[in-house]
Amino acid sequence: GVSAKDVAKVEIPKPLYEKVRVVELIPTITKQDDITQVLEYEAIVEKFYNGVWSKTTDLTPTQEAQLQWYFIKNNDEADKDILTDNPTNDNITINGLKMSVTLEEENIFKIGHAHCFVSNSEEEGYTQTQLARYLEVEDILSSHVSQEEGECIAILNVEEPRQEELAQIRWQIEDTQREIYNGKETIIHNLKEEKVYEINFLAYIEGKIQDGAN
Repeated sequence: GVSAKDVAKVEIPKPLYEKVRVVELIPTITKQDDITQVLEYEAIVEKFYNGVWSKTTDLTPTQEAQLQWYFIKNNDEADKDILTDNPTNDNITINGLKMSVTLEEENIFKIGHAHCFVSNSEEEGYTQTQLARYLEVEDILSSHVSQEEGECIAILNVEEPRQEELAQIRWQIEDTQREIYNGKETIIHNLKEEKVYEINFLAYIEGKIQDGAN
């Protein structure tokens, strides 16, 4: 048989590499009052060093580059999927452990999902913000519910309007403001009250009469 000499094993020192993970993502606001409000998020991170995870704000540029930031908008609080095939015109700035987002003026989405992670989007930093939306009345659906009464439904430009959004609806009938219908998506109006053959209904968002529908 052939015998082989034992080959001496060479110990190659492992590079000193500190792992990083995001443990929390903190928003400055959880509900936007106005589209112009800037959204800010701060990542709370930990470094793994000498066998221990510990919080830090001191990351090297290489470690900062490992942080993956995403801001995704939709109308579903439960839909946290990171889909980047729905581009928006939001202005997003990332600086170290912080991300700031200025929404596009005509945002129509309810929820902003913010993510920051190194390797696992499911287990690392995530939070969400209720977004303010650009509102306008796009159309009015009208019908007769009886010979004397007409029904009008204001159709908004957004999905599943919140109560506070519906509260901004205003109605004008024959150039007269009707406060009794403030905040109503659907109105039933007595047509005999009007002394004209064809009655003009106008629905709009408070302060945006120029964007109304009739």
